[in-house]
Amino acid sequence: MQLRERLALTQSVVGGFLQEVAEHAEVHEAVVISTCNHTELSLVVGDPVLAESAALGMHAQRAHARSDRARRADRLAAQTVTPRAICFGSAAALRAARGRLSLPMASDPQITALTAIPNVGPAVARRLVRLGITAPQDLRGQDPDELFERLCALDGRREDPCLLDTFAAAVDIANGEPARPWWHYSRERKAAAGG
Repeated sequence: MQLRERLALTQSVVGGFLQEVAEHAEVHEAVVISTCNHTELSLVVGDPVLAESAALGMHAQRAHARSDRARRADRLAAQTVTPRAICFGSAAALRAARGRLSLPMASDPQITALTAIPNVGPAVARRLVRLGITAPQDLRGQDPDELFERLCALDGRREDPCLLDTFAAAVDIANGEPARPWWHYSRERKAAAGG
């Protein structure tokens, strides 16, 4: 029972925990439901293994517990879902859930403005802000490939190419094109590359 109480995410710590998890490079969106005997963390992720390991580690560290004990004792359901399986409206669904569950995620007005763009969640919005994009209209006329390459250079590593597809979707919307899911652009990119 003592471990279970330490693992529960109270109202006073849930916002900080969600922000910490959402800042991980492999986590695109996060929602948590925590009661006195159950904590469930649902993630939209790039790499499920890296994201789950990081989220469990962060939660265990906050509770001063080993992550394997945290998983067993708390039934922490790191429900990892690869972006290819997420419905087009997932960011809007999370924003709606946040309102019902009182889960503060992105209080920065720039992040809030950017997450109004279909396909753009808090993690992608934070990346756009790092590139100097602070409002949806800043994407007009941008080159998604150039944005992606600049971000890779800033991070000193190759980003997931699905992020390029998300940038392409967001730029098209800013340029007046109809909203399409980011994986539509994945298909186009793969077809153009001959794969």
